[in-house]
Amino acid sequence: YFHFKNDSRYFYKALLHIFMLFHNIYFSIVSNNRLYAGGGP
Repeated sequence: YFHFKNDSRYFYKALLHIFMLFHNIYFSIVSNNRLYAGGGP
């Protein structure tokens, strides 16, 4: 049970890192599109 608990914690931590990565990519794409459209930050 303790081993499973550690595995789930690692899984959620990895999931959080993936979510942050995709959020950063999405935010950079949106800000780049706004720049190309001529809008400010």
